[in-house]
Amino acid sequence: MISYWCLAPHPRHPQPGYTPLTWTPPRTDTRHRTLAWTCDCQETVYELRASGGLLYITRTRTLPISTDVSETHRLPTREGWDTWHALLAGHAR
Repeated sequence: MISYWCLAPHPRHPQPGYTPLTWTPPRTDTRHRTLAWTCDCQETVYELRASGGLLYITRTRTLPISTDVSETHRLPTREGWDTWHALLAGHAR
């Protein structure tokens, strides 16, 4: 569901030949700063985060009886932003 009051972007549906990302359980031993995020009107929300000079993406899926959180590996800044833009464009998921 997309509405006119959504302030954050909505990722496009996965495109043919998209790159699958490796999702791992979240690390809880680090502090982070959230740099960008997708709209929370959808059941899956993505956040681009920075920690220790590296970037990573978290995925939060709201399921009927629970919430599932996972994240990508840490990436250098340029690669992290490239991955973020690929996710928004539907070229990575």
